[in-house]
Amino acid sequence: DRSKAQSLYLNLSSFNYFRNYEYFDKLADGQTLFGTRFTPTLVYYPNENLSLRAGILVQGDFGASKYRQVARVFSLKYKLQHIDFVFGAIEGNINHRYIEPLYDYERLIYPSLEYGAQFHINSKRVFLDTWVNWEKFIYPGDESSEKITGGVSSEFQLLNPDKRFNLSVPAQLILFHSGGQLDTLETPVQTVSNAAIGVKASYKFNGFLKRLYME
Repeated sequence: DRSKAQSLYLNLSSFNYFRNYEYFDKLADGQTLFGTRFTPTLVYYPNENLSLRAGILVQGDFGASKYRQVARVFSLKYKLQHIDFVFGAIEGNINHRYIEPLYDYERLIYPSLEYGAQFHINSKRVFLDTWVNWEKFIYPGDESSEKITGGVSSEFQLLNPDKRFNLSVPAQLILFHSGGQLDTLETPVQTVSNAAIGVKASYKFNGFLKRLYME
């Protein structure tokens, strides 16, 4: 968008959540998530393809004596038609479009900020999200391991998405790495992966019933 070139914007984002578990079992023992997250950022466009974002994230639970998270937000994004690259605070959480067994939706609440790099393709035929989140950085002699999460989330349209009947294949992979050569621990390096592949089908209607779909 050429109109955004040499422009500065103020973006105010608020996410409010309430999720209550009244279970008495090993799944979730009476946990309640009730709070808000506020993220004011400044977004500057040096040109129509490049944007720089800087701000702060403040998140707190109602009734708590301290904030859950206060963190800086900084990212660089280059976008060209259906392709974009993000460096810094990536577009994470539910934006990855993982199925819930691979990536719990509650990660939108905690941890709520992912830092690393991300490559996107988002067209009518292809959705591709390749990303890495550097969760824990270590220095020489640290008594902790580095932690890195990354993966690939994709969906490929097999038919014309503008037609009534649609058929697509989602393929997803997520990796978690813990280790490093700089720490003082004697624990082994670990890399854990989970993957999923499937089929989605849908049919659009013109009447009261809008869409019928299967995953």
